Amino acid sequence: MSFLSNVEADIGIIESDVVKFFTNLKGEAQIVEQDFINVLKWCEAHGQEIAADVAGLLGVIAAAGVGVPAPVLAASTALNAAVAAVNAAVAAQQQKASGGAGVGTQTVAALAAGYQSLKSAQISTSQAQAQVAAGST
Repeated sequence: MSFLSNVEADIGIIESDVVKFFTNLKGEAQIVEQDFINVLKWCEAHGQEIAADVAGLLGVIAAAGVGVPAPVLAASTALNAAVAAVNAAVAAQQQKASGGAGVGTQTVAALAAGYQSLKSAQISTSQAQAQVAAGST
């Protein structure tokens, strides 16, 4: 075989390896996307229960007259915002799934809805903090 024939054969092998790599990568990405959706659904199923348990515990502490520190109340509010973000993400994912969209499209919709929900919570929190700082509650 000539030098050029060897190079051509080597390029063919490399090309084949690149195609295999991207084929495997696509399959792995679909697995990760489905795992993400599964985690979201678990969080949706249990997030409300966890938030209710935290609220109940804070109620018991307040009823005992101990007082609940502001950072703990802020954490509880953040937990509720996270639960709302997960619920929004799952709703967006389910809407895409019912329309027959692929797992990748469902994942993008879930991430976008979750992000938007968290940004809305962040804006609301910032506005509330500004009102408290200004003394107009």
